[in-house]
Amino acid sequence: MDKLRLNDAKEMYLQHLKNQNRSIPTIKHNEKGMRKLYDYLGLVGIEYIEDVDTQIMEGYKRYLTTFTYGDHQGQVRQYSPGYIVSLLSYAKLLFLYLEKEGAAGGNPMQDMVIPETGDRIPRGIMSESEIKAIMAQPDLRTVGGYRDRTILEVLYATGIRRSELMNVKVSDVNLETDTLRVVQGKGDKDRMIPLNQTSVRFLKRYLTEMRPELAQKKSHHPRIRTWAVDEATLFALESGARLHHGFLNRMVKRYVGSAGISKPISIHSFRHTVATHLLSNGMDVRYVQEFLGHSSIQTTQGYTRVVKDDLRKKLREHSPAAFRLKPIRVQGAAALNYISVPAGVKS
Repeated sequence: MDKLRLNDAKEMYLQHLKNQNRSIPTIKHNEKGMRKLYDYLGLVGIEYIEDVDTQIMEGYKRYLTTFTYGDHQGQVRQYSPGYIVSLLSYAKLLFLYLEKEGAAGGNPMQDMVIPETGDRIPRGIMSESEIKAIMAQPDLRTVGGYRDRTILEVLYATGIRRSELMNVKVSDVNLETDTLRVVQGKGDKDRMIPLNQTSVRFLKRYLTEMRPELAQKKSHHPRIRTWAVDEATLFALESGARLHHGFLNRMVKRYVGSAGISKPISIHSFRHTVATHLLSNGMDVRYVQEFLGHSSIQTTQGYTRVVKDDLRKKLREHSPAAFRLKPIRVQGAAALNYISVPAGVKS
């Protein structure tokens, strides 16, 4: 049997991702990640996937950790730990697939330890007042504004990812049980998420009044017609096209700005925010893990650090000054003794 060339192995894997109905961004990220690997394999003279062994992949790992490049300001930079982990993870997924298909001599990354990036504290978490301010921005008198508000309500109610939102079908929304189904979310996992009453109210009107109007619009632009919404997809643009990443990013940025909020908030901030609010209100971390679809409890526990940090901040801000420690001298003692005495009370 002829050896499998590198490019043929790559095309096999990308076609596999397409057959699995992976999102376009996911496929592009995998392809970009493999590009770095293939650049290195070219440097060391590898032409066939079967010739990639453990030693070569350990060399690739060292190559990533020592690689330097010049940025646009002329500064010498290195890849961040998080970027290195992502590149190694893309390579590992490639070899797992090839091993399963019997297209490689073995898995050269089977025993490789991928470095941890450390606990990253979620950013862009909003307060309840900030959420209310953002929700008040869309113009509910317009079809587009009502759709935008519905999207924001669904994001805050469910904590779903941007790609999951884009793929939600009408049939995934059950207004009898007040649930939303995520089909093949991250890691190809399905999950059922309960909806709150506000999101249900907006979804009902959106489905009966707004979506039919959006879905019937047909653009004459060839690119938009290619992305025209089908009968199953839940959310559509004013042009009749499906949602895309750029629109969602701009939508959130616009409403955050008009709400007068200056801190950086992205569409993923809604996921961070609902998780933090659930934990702050006493939900068990394992229920939050199931709600968000995290494969590891460690990922969910990152939000508990935010809750603890917020608790410390609140205690510092609201700790009663009346009970700060006040030094008093006890008669007959040689040194100061410190006891808790309300401020203003004479000792």
